[in-house]
Parts: sequence; structure tokens; C-alpha cells
Amino acid sequence: MSVAEPRFLRFDPSACGFPSAQVPPLPKPRLGALRWRANPSPSAAGWASFALGRYALHAAFEAAGVGRQGALLAPAYHCRTMLDPALALRAEISLYPLDEALQPDVAALAARLQQPGQPVAAVLVSHFFGRLQAPALMGEIAALCQAHGARLIEDRAHCLTLDALDQPSPADFVVCSPYKFVGSLDGGMLRCSPRAQAPARQSAAPVRAELRGWLHALRALASSPAAPPIQSPCGAALPPAGSHLNEVSLGPSGHYQQHLQARQGLSSSRWLARHTRLDSLAAARLKRYHQWHAHVQSLSGCRPLYPTWQEQDVPYMFPLLIDAAYPLFHRLKQCGVPIWRWDELLQSPCDTATRYREHLLHLPCHQDLSESQMGWMMGQLGEACHLATRQRGTA
Repeated sequence: MSVAEPRFLRFDPSACGFPSAQVPPLPKPRLGALRWRANPSPSAAGWASFALGRYALHAAFEAAGVGRQGALLAPAYHCRTMLDPALALRAEISLYPLDEALQPDVAALAARLQQPGQPVAAVLVSHFFGRLQAPALMGEIAALCQAHGARLIEDRAHCLTLDALDQPSPADFVVCSPYKFVGSLDGGMLRCSPRAQAPARQSAAPVRAELRGWLHALRALASSPAAPPIQSPCGAALPPAGSHLNEVSLGPSGHYQQHLQARQGLSSSRWLARHTRLDSLAAARLKRYHQWHAHVQSLSGCRPLYPTWQEQDVPYMFPLLIDAAYPLFHRLKQCGVPIWRWDELLQSPCDTATRYREHLLHLPCHQDLSESQMGWMMGQLGEACHLATRQRGTA
């Protein structure tokens, strides 16, 4: 599906009055999680530093000719900031469908590449929640791109990547977001293949921004672990359902700041990426992921997106499919459970994207979560599922 006039379906929660999350959705850097001996250098492995992954995507899109030479072909299920760089380039965006495991529909992708009219300059393929797409699938898509003169951009924003800087890729460009894993204030990276045009070198951040980054890191390293959440059960009263807006958006969202496009990541962020114990980080995230997975087996109205998990993949979030977005999502948000979902999507006929927009929750499984925080979140989810089941039974 091609989109000349980008029309987004966006959930507006302003009427819901959701409180702030009682548990951080992303980790903070901790002194015990650091090592004095540095991890391998990303720059030595060919990675360029960016303020965030979305700006690394912008550089990749621009180098691939997105906007100037053709459209961006992106997954129908996406974070808004995956498309913002293309909108900043005033590019046409096409979407390809995904199956229920969020794997690309290769036949549909190939059909768009072969479609007459606006050519495709670049294809964006994402690894969702830290689960890597199969190498054979990536190779098949790379061959299609090469046959049709399109660049392949691999989005590893949900992948640790710092533990595999030299990992080969069939893509022309690879993008990742270390800050999501190490708890830094910012941090994105881009690697270009020898056959792709490398972007211009990014400029250093202003001194004030650098000082703010180091202050953030030092405060986090010196702080005590977060206090346990308030033990408040989910109430029976539900907030308003909120509204879903159908909007035309010709430019990037407010999450995209164009003045950061040419800026590299903060020195504090790069230092944390090089001095975090990556093996401990991976083990802790896998532990939390499996805790969630085991817990939801006994709950009704929800299930893990992935029945099994590959131990070599480091999870970014725990993806949970729910049967009823209202009331379950709203009840959990009302209790302060840190939930993300991608409910601002460019419209498409993809059934998976349409359903997952409201029904796929992203729950934290990061290394900074305490046992009390995990216990509280699992308890809130269990209580919310129980209340939803009971209300369905009396309806």
C-alpha cells in the first residue's frame, strides 16, 4: 500500500487521566552494572554515533535516496518515530503487511517493489522486541532489494547489538539504539556497508548538553534502587475510553527534533555503552522476560506474542497480546503499570497492524527491575485480567 497523503490513526488519552507510571519503563545505569575494562569500540567496528536511532534512520534514508529517488517501504506495524525521518525528507511512504509473528510478507513486499509508478528507494526491515528475523528471510529480502535497485535498511533499535558489533548483515545500512538497553540519556548508531554511501560525520553536542548527560549518568549511578510501588489494587471504576483520531500528518511528529539530525550521541552515553556489563544485562533481561512468560500462562484474556523465545536474543520488552483493549489496557494504565503500545499508526489494510495497534502491549523486562517491582506489575496484571473476566461473565 502506498501513502501519498499520510493518514495516521492516533489514540488520544487526554480524557483518560492516566497517572504517571510507578515503575520506570527503561533502565537506569547502576554502578554495579559497570565494568572498568571497556567493551569493544563501536567506532572501530564502523559504527557512527547519533543522538538517537531515529536520526540514524534519517541519515540512512537520505543516503539511500528516500524522497529524492523514491519511496520508503516500511512495515505496517511501526513506531511513529520509524516513519518521522521519511516525513522529514518529504518522502512517499509505502507499507508492507506482517504476519502474526511480525515477520514480513515477502510476497507483498516483492509485489510493491515490482509495482509501476513511484519506485522504492529503500526497504526498512525491523527486528521487534529483540527477536531477530530469520537470516534466510533477511537474505531473501536483500536479494529482492538488489534486484529492484532498492537499499535495505535493517532496524535493530530493539536489539542489544553492542554485544555483536561485527555481526554481518545483508543490509546496506544497520541502525540500533543502545540507550534503550544501557540507560543513557541518548544514543543511536548507524553502520553502512562498503557498497553504501556513508553519511557526513555528525557534529559534537554543545557543552551544556554534554554536562547534562554526565549529570544524568552520575545522579543515576549514585542513586539508590527505586522504592517499591504503592500496593494499590486495580479499582473497579474505569477511566473514559479515550478517543481515536484520524489525522493527516505531512511532517514528523513532536518526538522528532530536526536540529538533532546532525548531532552525535553524548560522550556520557557512549561511555556507558562501552562500560556496561553486557553479559549481566542480557541474563537479567532474559530472566525478567521468562518471569512474565511464566506468569501469563495462568491468566485469561492475554497471552505472549511469542510462545517460545530464542535464548541468543536479548529481549527489549515483553510483548503481550490482550483480547480486550478496553478495559484491560485502561485499567493497567490507571494503576500506574508502565505500558507502551504503538497506537499511532499510518493506516494500512494489514490485519496484524490494525489489531496490534490496540491489543499488543509492551511490558518492561529490563535489568534494573527489582523483584518487588516485578511482583507488583505481575500482581496488577493478574488482578486486571481477573476483573475483566468477571465483568465479562456478568455482562
